[in-house]
Amino acid sequence: MLDLLKKECEIKIGLKIKTLGDCKFLSQAILNAIDTDLNYNTLRRMWGLAPYVKPRLTTLNILSQFNGYNNYYHFANTFLYHKELRTQNQIYKLIYKADDNELFRFVKKIKRTSADFPSLIISLSREIIYAKEFDLLDQLFRLKELEYESFSYTEALYIGNSIGLLIRKKPFQHFQLQKNTNFIRLVYLTFVDYSSISGYYSEWVRFISQNTQLTDVLYFCEALTQLRNFLSLKPVKDTFRDLIQIPNLHPILLGRILSVRILAHNYKTIQSLLDPYFHRVCEKNLRKIEISYELMITAITSRNIELMNYIITQIDPTIQLEFYYQKHHINNYYLMCMFYYKVIKNKVEKKKFAQLFNITELQSSYEEYTTLLVLIFNYSETNSLELKNTYKQNYLDLAQQLNYPYFSEDLLVDYFNSANNELLLRDTNLLINKE
Repeated sequence: MLDLLKKECEIKIGLKIKTLGDCKFLSQAILNAIDTDLNYNTLRRMWGLAPYVKPRLTTLNILSQFNGYNNYYHFANTFLYHKELRTQNQIYKLIYKADDNELFRFVKKIKRTSADFPSLIISLSREIIYAKEFDLLDQLFRLKELEYESFSYTEALYIGNSIGLLIRKKPFQHFQLQKNTNFIRLVYLTFVDYSSISGYYSEWVRFISQNTQLTDVLYFCEALTQLRNFLSLKPVKDTFRDLIQIPNLHPILLGRILSVRILAHNYKTIQSLLDPYFHRVCEKNLRKIEISYELMITAITSRNIELMNYIITQIDPTIQLEFYYQKHHINNYYLMCMFYYKVIKNKVEKKKFAQLFNITELQSSYEEYTTLLVLIFNYSETNSLELKNTYKQNYLDLAQQLNYPYFSEDLLVDYFNSANNELLLRDTNLLINKE
């Protein structure tokens, strides 16, 4: 916060503090503004123009008061909020003035000076979408400052999930925007709307796949198309070539493609299919949890016990997570383990993972879809007829709303059918020690 306070002082006097004379100028400005004397030598030490000494609270209070705050505590607790308000106000003004060039200059400036640039883009996009200025949104996402590679993956998820929720609420068609590479990568490929694979998102898939030459985008579109086929009770086709030869394929996308291969039954065993990819992930020091993200959803959905077993042998549930978004991934792992240990009748492990699973940690774009899976589990767990009827009705209503024929009443009732799962266990040749 000290650096921010010093920067605010420089902005207020319109001068970078670089010399003794600058420190004297600031000292006089403080005296004139709040009638308080702050020695210029103290300022020299703060700005590194003399041997540094940690500033006293009195000094910090004076500088904070010079910038309009009650004291340093007030500055530290409200500055970022006030700065965000000022930024928001500037955005509103520029949109109201309809000065696109000035707006883009402002965006470029913020990119250079703000650590919270993603929040600005989300706020700006929200206002543009609200005003239905989709041409302007297209121009914004064509700026060099919004190139996908200029953001960390965490930032890209933050931007994509936030803007994706806005679009889900008010879907729109804009052909140029849906050809916009930055928009495709930051929003379309990030916010995978599982609640609308049979709706507007399916239209995006079709249009974008017809208007892009980007390999990873084409793979993504094909994977989503085949998932839609599966959920619509249509044949799943695996048209992907040997993925091991494709460099720099994101592990989550890789997991999505491998899921299609599994749904299409294009493999001899799960281990022979997945081992080469999981070993490659380890060599590149990437998290196995990421390549497993889509595979876990596929395993639960399709009742693939062999796949569940394989993932459990690969992932350490006590893994130290590096990024916030991985909380969603490990939460899916807990859910998958709940299903797996229920199938093999290990009540202790099932209970352990049921306690770890947190339904509030579902990623927003997967929330409705994963809720269907949770309802299947809850339905099988209760002995209350009233609760069973409630779970069943909620499940059927949601499945109809999402328009996914795969999620039938038979699936709900028979998912954990003991005879059915004994067959699954026998077919996968799993050696499991049951409780």
